[in-house]
Amino acid sequence: MFKVNFPLEIDDMLYLKNTDLDNLWLPKGYVGTKISYESFNIFSLHDAKVIGGAEMMSAGLIITVDEETEEGSKFWLKFGKMHPELNPAQIRFAVVSETDGLFRLEDEPEQMPGNALKEIERYSKIGSCYFVKFLTGHLEKELLIVMKMQPILADGSLGEDLGEAKLPLWGE
Repeated sequence: MFKVNFPLEIDDMLYLKNTDLDNLWLPKGYVGTKISYESFNIFSLHDAKVIGGAEMMSAGLIITVDEETEEGSKFWLKFGKMHPELNPAQIRFAVVSETDGLFRLEDEPEQMPGNALKEIERYSKIGSCYFVKFLTGHLEKELLIVMKMQPILADGSLGEDLGEAKLPLWGE
């Protein structure tokens, strides 16, 4: 399930308190219908079905749509083209460290694997660090779902790919 935090200005929040979501926020072919003061159902106009939801929070508009469904996949493809900076299907690379079964991102995730690996030798001295590949939509506050996970070895090289994993994150 992809979630996107769409940042809102105060004027946007006031506007949305009194109306449905429209094509300023959602791609063509989708509409957000208000179900409460701060919540919306997201409908596909193609088949008139609810495909997800949105909720106004202090941090912005949280849009949630299941990317595993055909219509959800179409939604995120169109959303990513409309708002590339918020595209949850972007591949990112990062280094995570592990302590007592919990993980932490060591730096900001990068679009290019080479950028994430620039200081790999530094991480090889720390121990319990991994190079990971993931979709931005799979990074949540308490969980990171990775597509690829490789241990960083003491000599600064990468170990064998451990595959997909769900990594519990520890708070800052």
